[in-house]
Amino acid sequence: MKVIGITGGIASGKSTVSSILERLGAHIIDADKISRGVSSGAALPAIRAAFGGGVFDGYQLNRRALAALVFADKDELTKLENIIHPLVTSEIQQVIETNKGTNKVVIIDAPLLIETGEGGLIRLIDELWVTYVPECAQLDRLMKRDGLTAQEARLRVSAQTPFSYKARHADAIIPMTLAIPRVEEIVKRLYDRIAS
Repeated sequence: MKVIGITGGIASGKSTVSSILERLGAHIIDADKISRGVSSGAALPAIRAAFGGGVFDGYQLNRRALAALVFADKDELTKLENIIHPLVTSEIQQVIETNKGTNKVVIIDAPLLIETGEGGLIRLIDELWVTYVPECAQLDRLMKRDGLTAQEARLRVSAQTPFSYKARHADAIIPMTLAIPRVEEIVKRLYDRIAS
């Protein structure tokens, strides 16, 4: 079984690539989905202890309030990541173990794959594929997709690791500026290489 990590900046096309790979037969692990589950459950006590009641509506996490806080301050973002990442990594590792012997290819779709460090997700993968779009496209996609203001979108993009850093670690770069049929060709070629 091969485990491939797919990463890239926010709104850079990771989900599109994952959808193509799923159609080709890969098992997809969506780190964002796992992160949302963790931050709605196991991580809640630690989030409340670290950030206080201001990021909660009663017992529910107010994601917008938390995002406004952490994307405006890198130290606060690091504090949140230190709570969430170990829990997400542990859950993803369990999913990989469950899929051994049943899937030839498992994909970890994670915006913060490299950033979790040597003890994080990077140690679980055989290859790293990075999606790319120019920053102006990321900002436009974010504003349309998530209903963010230009300033909110810029804060999220600037809080992430630059593409140049991710590219240095990549086994493959997938340009998401191309038409979808061309992206599908590239992804299928990459998939066929590792699935054979």
